[in-house]
Amino acid sequence: MAVMALVLTSCTSPCRMMADVGIGAWHEPAELFIDNEDTLAPCDLLLVVRSNTAFDGDTLTLRIGVLTPDSLRCEESLLLSVPRGGSAAVARETQTVYRRNVVLADSGRYVFTVVPQRTVRGIEAVGLFPVRKRP
Repeated sequence: MAVMALVLTSCTSPCRMMADVGIGAWHEPAELFIDNEDTLAPCDLLLVVRSNTAFDGDTLTLRIGVLTPDSLRCEESLLLSVPRGGSAAVARETQTVYRRNVVLADSGRYVFTVVPQRTVRGIEAVGLFPVRKRP
């Protein structure tokens, strides 16, 4: 709960930090964005994946891309461990720090795309949250 309160205060401008990826098979990129104004404060980027019981794996390989306000592009793969558990009626949320001590050096819109390496079932939503470091 404290993490969510901190996350909600970390984005002072419009942000799309969570995206539904559908109820069937996920294979299309999910687009997330952060409108950045603070070009000095470091933050951690928290990756959130919401899954249900249709997801039967224990890992998920994602491609994460970013387009910066000055049009630079970067893309990399991430292997995410997704613990099993939870009841059939409750979605599971896996949270991990994707990047630590990131400084979003340009003001403007950072556009992130998150897509699985292969088509997967049981993933409901993905998100990327900037968590600002407090002095």
